[in-house]
Amino acid sequence: MTVTSSMAGDRIYSRTALILLAASMAISAAVIHLVAGPPHMRESAILGAILVAGGVIQAVAAVALFARPSTRIIVINLALAAIGTAAWWFVRGIGLPLGDGWWRPEAISVPDLASLIAESIALLALAGLAIRGGRRPGRKWRTVTAGSAAGAVGVVLMAIGAVASADDTWLPISASVGAPYGRTTTLMYCSPGGAPLAMDLYEPAAGAMSPAPVVLYVHGGGGTIGDRQAAGPGASLANQDGALFGLMRERLLARGFVVASIDYRLQPLFPWRDQIEDAKCAVRFLRAHAGSLSIDSGHIGVWGSSEGGYLAAMLGTAGPSAGFDVGAYTNQSSSVEAVIDMFGPSDFTRTNDSSGIVRAILQLTFHGDVEAERQASPVTYVAPGDPPFLIYQGTDDKEIPLHHSIELSNALSKASVPNTLVIVRGAGHGLNTSGQQPGPQTLAEQAVNFLADQLIARP
Repeated sequence: MTVTSSMAGDRIYSRTALILLAASMAISAAVIHLVAGPPHMRESAILGAILVAGGVIQAVAAVALFARPSTRIIVINLALAAIGTAAWWFVRGIGLPLGDGWWRPEAISVPDLASLIAESIALLALAGLAIRGGRRPGRKWRTVTAGSAAGAVGVVLMAIGAVASADDTWLPISASVGAPYGRTTTLMYCSPGGAPLAMDLYEPAAGAMSPAPVVLYVHGGGGTIGDRQAAGPGASLANQDGALFGLMRERLLARGFVVASIDYRLQPLFPWRDQIEDAKCAVRFLRAHAGSLSIDSGHIGVWGSSEGGYLAAMLGTAGPSAGFDVGAYTNQSSSVEAVIDMFGPSDFTRTNDSSGIVRAILQLTFHGDVEAERQASPVTYVAPGDPPFLIYQGTDDKEIPLHHSIELSNALSKASVPNTLVIVRGAGHGLNTSGQQPGPQTLAEQAVNFLADQLIARP
C-alpha cells in the first residue's frame, strides 16, 4: 500500500513539474512576443499586431494552464506552442508576406534563440502532459522546487529574448534602395545564405554636398553581441558610447557626410570569416548603389571600436587576394579611403595578455588554430598603398592591450602607410572613461577632422 501511494505521489509530482515547466516557458515566449510588438509597429502595423495578439493569447492560455490544467487547456497550449515553434522557423527561413513583398528578420544571433528554446520546451512538456493527463499543481515542497527551477529558466530566457526581440529588425526583401535627406533609413545591404543584414543610413540635411562622402561605422561586442543601432540594449552591449558613435555621427552629418551603421553575422552561430565578408559586402553595396544614395563611391571611410575597430582595420588592409570578397556586388571594390581603428586587436597570435573573457572568445573562434589566427589578423595584410589610419588606444585597456595598436602602427609605418597613433591616458576599453586625456569631445573632433581631410579635401 505504501509503495502504491508513493508511486501515485511521484506521478502527481511528475505532472506538476510538467505543468509548471510548460506554463513558465509559454509565459516567457509570450512576453518576448509582447515586447517585440510595439517596436515593430514602425516597420509594419500588421507585423506588430500579430506579435502583440499572439503574445496576449499565449499568455492567457499559459495562466489558464497553471490555474486549471484540463485536457482542453493542455491541448490549446500545445497547439499554441506548436504554432509558435513552426512560425519561428517559417519567418526565419521564408518571412512574412506584408504589403508588396516579403519581410524577414535580420541575421540570427544567440539571443534570438531564446524564443525558440522557450516554445520548444513548452511544446515537449505539453506533449508529455497530453499523454499523462493534467492535474492542478499540489502544494508540496517538491512543487515549490519545480516551480522555482522552471521560473528561473523562464526568467533568463525571457530577459535574453526580450532584449533581442526589441532590437530585432524586419527587412523588406523587395524594397528599392534609396534614402531621403535628413532621415535615417534602414536597408538590407546583403543577404548571405539568405540571412538579411541591416544597414542604418543617416543622411545629412538637404543642401549638403552631393554626391556626399560616406563613413561606415562597424559596431563592437567581441563578435558575439551588440548591434548597429544608436540606442537600446544592443547599442549598450556594443559599447556605442565608448566608440564615440553619437558624438561622431552628429559632427559628420553636420559636415555633410553620410553615415552608415551595419549589423553583421555574429559568433558562435557564424564563423569568424563571415564578419569580414559582411563588412566588405557593405562597402561594395554602397558603391553599387552610389547613384541612388547620392554618395561618392570614391570617398568611403570606416571606423569602429574593439571588434568593430578590428573589422575596420581588415577593410583597410585585406585586399582581394585575402579571399574575403565573396557574395553580392563582387564587381565592386571593397577598398576604403580612410580607417579609424579604436582599440581593435591587430594580431590574434599574440593575445595571451588579453582578459579571460577575450581569450575564451578567441578559443571559441579559432580553436587554437595558429594559421587561422594569422589569416584573421590585420598585421598579416599590411602593405604599401593601404589607406591612412588613425588609431586610438587607451593605456588602461585590459581587454585589448596597448601593444596591439603599437604593433599595427609600426607595421603601417614600415610599409610607408600614413598613420597616427593616439594613446589615450587613463582610458579603458572605451574612449569615454572619466578623467581620460584627451577627452571624448577632443577625440571625436580629431576623428572627424581626419575623415574630412582624407575624404573631402583630397581629390
